[in-house]
Amino acid sequence: MLVGVDGFCQLDGVGTQQIMEGVPAGTCSTSKFARPARPVPCALDGPWLRAYIELTMPLLLFAGVDGFAKVVGRGLARQLIEHLEQYTRLVLIYSKEDLQLDPADATQTTLPTGPDGYRHRYDGLRLAFIDGNTYFLLPRNQNTI
Repeated sequence: MLVGVDGFCQLDGVGTQQIMEGVPAGTCSTSKFARPARPVPCALDGPWLRAYIELTMPLLLFAGVDGFAKVVGRGLARQLIEHLEQYTRLVLIYSKEDLQLDPADATQTTLPTGPDGYRHRYDGLRLAFIDGNTYFLLPRNQNTI
């Protein structure tokens, strides 16, 4: 269906406009007498459309990768928790200061002061993984993510 507006005819749903010679404003015809003279670009043609695509595509790609990473990360965390003994190992932690850990998570033992200054020992923690100088520990009864 053709719609006429002030000497322009636009084919609905296509998004391109063409100036029609010999057609009065407000009317359009598909007859052989109304022929297009030259295409008129739409608002999103050319550099605007390209800029729009170049800006939105990386954002959509980033959002997709972010969602995928969340799903995979949650799955790996769930697998770690379900098979805690297989993927982690029990460790002893020695500290100079009291770490104020919950007794349900780890057993604290106060040691006599020695030359090294480590007065507190914690038993029952599991080493999940190490990232640089950061150690990620889980309590012995971890059952949720």
